[in-house]
Amino acid sequence: MVNSLKPVPMDHAAWSGNLLKAAESPDDKPEVQARIYAKAYELGTKRPAGHEAAIRAARAIIDLSAEKRAVWSKKLLDVFKRKWRTATGEAKNVAADVYGEK
Repeated sequence: MVNSLKPVPMDHAAWSGNLLKAAESPDDKPEVQARIYAKAYELGTKRPAGHEAAIRAARAIIDLSAEKRAVWSKKLLDVFKRKWRTATGEAKNVAADVYGEK
């Protein structure tokens, strides 16, 4: 299923977004959703355009699984840090504010 959501030409951010939409299906079991969200996170962290999708994916896993909360909270912080590092201009100031709040 994951590969069927891969865009052509390859775009990690778009693929991550497609996975987020797929994971939000109410028919999926939480463990299936968590795997899809984890893949969306992985793909979203590859390029700055996917950072928002990675953030949404990490937050979704935190909400789904109390036992994975600590690990995914760190991953969430890591993607905020990546977002700040790759931002420029006013976006860097906004990213710094958000990163500082976390």
